[in-house]
Amino acid sequence: EDADALSKVNQVCLVFYTAEVIARMMHFGTHFCRHAVDARWNVFDFVIVAAGIMDTWVLPLMNYEVHKSSSYWLPLLRLLRVLRFLRVVKLLGVLFRSDLRWTESVAFAS
Repeated sequence: EDADALSKVNQVCLVFYTAEVIARMMHFGTHFCRHAVDARWNVFDFVIVAAGIMDTWVLPLMNYEVHKSSSYWLPLLRLLRVLRFLRVVKLLGVLFRSDLRWTESVAFAS
């Protein structure tokens, strides 16, 4: 029961992150991997999402069973997915620490 709920949450998150990466690919176009500021994060996120798609959707369709002795890279890719979540937490921390006093100006008054 808990495993089913966790699997559904994983599916929803993977759909969200896949849509995010696709939107960024459409936004950056040919500069997705060459953007001056975001290139490394874009590649990092693409690899994590691609690994999630492989692990969650593609391999089960192929009836592929992961054995610890035969595959060591899938757990590493799962760890990278956790690191991606930690990046989101870090970005939220930056947002909460940011100086938003500029929103108190007359231009934002209702």
